[in-house]
Amino acid sequence: MIEAGVPGFVATNWFAYFVPAGTPGAVIGTLNAEIVRTLRLEDVRAKLIELGLDTLGTTPDELGKFLRDENEKFAKLIKAAGVKGAY
Repeated sequence: MIEAGVPGFVATNWFAYFVPAGTPGAVIGTLNAEIVRTLRLEDVRAKLIELGLDTLGTTPDELGKFLRDENEKFAKLIKAAGVKGAY
């Protein structure tokens, strides 16, 4: 990215679970708690590490902040690269 004129830019792969808009908060909370609990199981963690993955298990609010930050970061990259088109 430095060679492309974007110093300090870091891109990583990530995975997240999403639910339809309007899903009740209680359902989101339950799903999140179970996903985080599962990601902390030793056999699950071991398999994910074997596959080269780190697990975070964040909250819905933390995911929202991460997504906003990613959108801002990539918008800057697109602008710096002079990409044109519908996006």
